Amino acid sequence: MSSLETARTDALAELKDIAPYAETLSVSVNDAEVVDETTCGQMGDMRRDVQQQLKRAKAAKARTRKPLADELKALDQCWRPVINLLTAAEEVTKLKLDKYARDQYLLETAKAEEEAKAAREAMEQATQDAMELRGAGAGETADAMEQAAAHRLQKAGEVKVDPARGKDTTVSAVVTWKAKVDSVRDLCRAIAEGNVPVSAVEVQQSVLDGLARVVARETSRHGLSFYRHVSSVTKS
Repeated sequence: MSSLETARTDALAELKDIAPYAETLSVSVNDAEVVDETTCGQMGDMRRDVQQQLKRAKAAKARTRKPLADELKALDQCWRPVINLLTAAEEVTKLKLDKYARDQYLLETAKAEEEAKAAREAMEQATQDAMELRGAGAGETADAMEQAAAHRLQKAGEVKVDPARGKDTTVSAVVTWKAKVDSVRDLCRAIAEGNVPVSAVEVQQSVLDGLARVVARETSRHGLSFYRHVSSVTKS
């Protein structure tokens, strides 16, 4: 018989002996009343008896738990090498997946930068070609060429780099080029000179209509022509 089984047998034997007495003590304590010196002494005796049986029950419980704790400790020691081995293997998989993800990120980032560089060079070439086309009177062809190059440049600047990843690994980055207008006048001059595509600006019709109402007597101004517009108004 193992030490655990022996401890369990002994504890159950003590439990079988203590349990009925504990029930009797509980009933006696709850039914008794302290009303005089005699009953006070009787309650004191019951208290000492209860404390003695409680101490005995706790000691029996502790004797049962000790071999169980020893068994659990021995069981943990048996499993520890396997758990440690698998934990280390899991960490290795994580490190290797992270390394592959970083390598893929660097490769795809470099590819995106090369595409962006090629798109910028194509845009510069398209701008030069467009200037020549406009000089030859082919303005629409020049605009289409610039728009195509600008679209390629935009797409190259919005390449999303998603490295390969493990099941529990998420690594992503977005490489984006942006532009801000430092001077509207200079931007308009660059458009007029063919250095920036016309599609870079958006016409605000409401602003132009307001200008037309202010300079109603003029017929044209800097690429604009003004005309009368008649709309019908229905009154009820």
